[in-house]
Amino acid sequence: MNPVLLSMWCIDTDPPKETPSFSTHFSPPGQSKEVAGKRCSHFSVSTVELLVPGVYLPMQVPIYHCSLAEVMIERLRATEEGKWLADKLEAPPLDGQTRLICGPDLEAITTTTCIPDRCRRSCHAGYNQLLTELGLDARPPEE
Repeated sequence: MNPVLLSMWCIDTDPPKETPSFSTHFSPPGQSKEVAGKRCSHFSVSTVELLVPGVYLPMQVPIYHCSLAEVMIERLRATEEGKWLADKLEAPPLDGQTRLICGPDLEAITTTTCIPDRCRRSCHAGYNQLLTELGLDARPPEE
């Protein structure tokens, strides 16, 4: 690696006083405020700090959440088969926050794909199908 680039990421002897907030500086490429306003009501983003050895500033890592998928996982855990499936749909927690690998339709949870049309078309159907197949409560959560 180029020594100049490496030094940009290594510990500085005179660190800045404050770290800029991820939420105030992060805007996904190609993402406008107009797109953000068209997101599914179940979608949210939180951030966690990830400390990397030898790097002064902690990384701000976004975690995408789908409240519909989180309710589905909670209900799946009521049976042995559902618990097995729920374990497969969860990624290891990061800084204590639950991370899911997909939404109820088994597609990725992202800033650009979590829109109301997808939720109506496939997420509610996937939620209903998975829970119904296991004989669990498939009523949608109250919003």
